[in-house]
Amino acid sequence: MEDEESNSIYIEELMVEFGLRVVNVSSAEDAYSVLAKEKPDLVIMDLSLPGDDGLKAMKTIKKMNPDIPVVAQTAYSYPYGKDEFLSGGGDGYLSKPFDKNQMFDMLNKLIK
Repeated sequence: MEDEESNSIYIEELMVEFGLRVVNVSSAEDAYSVLAKEKPDLVIMDLSLPGDDGLKAMKTIKKMNPDIPVVAQTAYSYPYGKDEFLSGGGDGYLSKPFDKNQMFDMLNKLIK
């Protein structure tokens, strides 16, 4: 989930290069709808989303399916940070800007 189009395109290109199929949504609510029908290998999401923020969205996704790794990616400061996201159940955290190697390292750790 990424609401910034240029970031979304970059992330999608990296995922496809890694060999993943991408389903791109722009809100947490859209993600919940997709997750009710499909079980993706991974969810990568911005923390700044329309509707539910990233922390709430991650917790909802984990309740729907605790086995799906959820990675936050953000360039902004929030009332909560990396430690709270990870201790709250998140599986990874990428700070923007990130590069291809950082993304691929994260994917290699989380996708089996």
